[in-house]
Amino acid sequence: MAKKMTTVDLYLAAVPPEIQKLLVPVRQSILGAAPGVSERIAYSIPYYSLGRPLIAWKANKGGASLITMSRAVLSALTSELADYELSGTTIHIYPDRPLSKTVVRKIVQLRLAENAARKAAGKVPRISQRKRDAMPVNVKTALTAAGLMSDYEARPRYQQNDYLMWISQAKQEATKAKRLKQMLAELKTGGVYMKMKHLPSVKKK
Repeated sequence: MAKKMTTVDLYLAAVPPEIQKLLVPVRQSILGAAPGVSERIAYSIPYYSLGRPLIAWKANKGGASLITMSRAVLSALTSELADYELSGTTIHIYPDRPLSKTVVRKIVQLRLAENAARKAAGKVPRISQRKRDAMPVNVKTALTAAGLMSDYEARPRYQQNDYLMWISQAKQEATKAKRLKQMLAELKTGGVYMKMKHLPSVKKK
């Protein structure tokens, strides 16, 4: 998808048919569960907001991702998402493992409730204001040794926290090491976050 897409319809038209079959129901479910939601292309992907950032999705090679923007929502739907690959606040879906409209609607409803609660509490919806999670010693050591601490600190707060949570949630040490290696590689390369494009972090040559 090298050509820059300006609308969600154009974005969908540019992805393979099997990925369209994954994403069209997701799009329909979001629009149906959040009347009046704003749908646009932001950060090069379909992005939805209703007063505040709500949810996003994107096509990947061989699959797609639903970006919920909330770890609390994923925790609330543990049983429904038990068979899916998760990373940070993102759900990865594939042609043989689509996400049902019911689950997508639940996610949107939970996100709407979450945003309503934040608005009532007078919280400004800025990702940069999120509290930074404590960094494990081994991650700090690896970042320092690789000379990537400044690259890590330049990333948005939600990415920093998502990386740390993703690494720490691995049950096996080998998996933790693999995830740490991926984070370091993405920070070194730039322009990538959890195997997804992240244009703001692209490094100038």
